[in-house]
Amino acid sequence: MTEQVPPIRYQQPYAASKDLQWIQNAIHGSELLTQNISPDAAHLQARLRSYLTLCTDARFSPSFHAALHRKRTASRVFIYSLRNYSPETRWGPLLKDGAVNWVHIEYLSLVILANLYELPNNLAIRRPRLGLESIRPYSAPGPCHERDWAGVTGRLAYTLPGKIGHIVLQHSHVYFKFSENPCDHNFFEDPRFREATRLMEVKIALVDPETLQFYSTLRPLCLTEPEYKSSYPTLYFNGSTRGVHGHEAGIEGFVKMEKQNYIYWHFTAIYGTSQQWSSCGVQVGGPASAVGVVGVWTTSAHHRGPFWLWKVQEDYPKELIEYT
Repeated sequence: MTEQVPPIRYQQPYAASKDLQWIQNAIHGSELLTQNISPDAAHLQARLRSYLTLCTDARFSPSFHAALHRKRTASRVFIYSLRNYSPETRWGPLLKDGAVNWVHIEYLSLVILANLYELPNNLAIRRPRLGLESIRPYSAPGPCHERDWAGVTGRLAYTLPGKIGHIVLQHSHVYFKFSENPCDHNFFEDPRFREATRLMEVKIALVDPETLQFYSTLRPLCLTEPEYKSSYPTLYFNGSTRGVHGHEAGIEGFVKMEKQNYIYWHFTAIYGTSQQWSSCGVQVGGPASAVGVVGVWTTSAHHRGPFWLWKVQEDYPKELIEYT
């Protein structure tokens, strides 16, 4: 699969790939995603499962829901264990050598999608596009201009004039006591365990880095420039977030093409003059893929949890969600 593509001046609509559809059907009809394989290949298997997370029609069967419940519990055990985060992994879904931890990405996406599938029917449609077609570069809605190789900007008709995007951030917030053992499966089977699923609106625009309020904090996180800097310069952005209760916060961050050929996002929410929560994640697929960004978020008062960030089309419902 091609991972690097040259920046384009605008997005051309293209037809769905019959080859990708055939490959996706063939994979779902095989045991490739479930068979036991060597440890060296397990990482690649997790990457493929991340590309195909829950995008099968079997999701409506009772057996699928039972299996999904077991998988989500195992995923929660992993993503809420602090031992899986360190400075070497940038406190996110990365390996110590700087590459993407696709096992971690798979667990993060599975927890969020499983929660979304449990929403009431009128809300369950609020999820990103899935499947191999959606990991293609520039498959997300909206044009991508030459400067914006990562598709940070979006539809001009949605909000204010200028380079403004309309994006949805979905994250899960976990309530439990860390004095207990979060590595025990039974902990997450307890009926007292709760995850609050929130759907927030995020609007961002590309800016010069010197205009950012917390540029001095963000800059050390992206000092190592990629070898192909001229084609994929680090992009900086700011904007705002809005939740279901109408509380707004500022947002600042950057997008960077890493030397290991993946796209890394980091951003922080700002209330007044203080940073409240930060997020870091990985673009699943190519630049501006419709699948979006999967990662972890945290605050000074709460431990890490999963988030999913994806661009939405013009007719996407504007109602926000907070559901427990």
